[in-house]
Amino acid sequence: MELGMGEIMLILLVALLVYGGRLPQVAAAVGRSVAELRRGLRDTTDLVRNEVDELADLDPRRAVRRAWEARPQIPADPGVPSESDVSAPADPPSQERSDDELATEDISLKSDDATPGDTPKTT
Repeated sequence: MELGMGEIMLILLVALLVYGGRLPQVAAAVGRSVAELRRGLRDTTDLVRNEVDELADLDPRRAVRRAWEARPQIPADPGVPSESDVSAPADPPSQERSDDELATEDISLKSDDATPGDTPKTT
C-alpha cells in the first residue's frame, strides 16, 4: 500500500482542518516524542551492548588471550641466538671421489670380508 502525492495532500488538509491553529504545537509535540523515542532506543541499545560485552569478558578464550597479550616481554639472553639470528645449517663439504679412490675402497672392503684361514673354493 503506497501513498501517492494526492493522498498525502488530502491527509495534510484534514489535519489542518482538525487541528487548525494548533498544528505547530502538535508538530512540535510529535517531534519531541520522536526524539524521546530515539533517545530511549539508544539507551536501551547501549545497555544491552554493555551487558553482552560483560558476558563476553567471561569467555575463557578471551581471558587467556588478554593474559597472553599482557605478559611481560623477557629480553633475549645475549649468549643465546634468537630465531632470526639462526641460519640454515651449512652444507657439508663436497666429498667427491675419483674413480680410483672408489675402486681402491671397494677392493679394501672385499679383502676385509675374508676371514683368516679361508681358502677360496674351486670347482
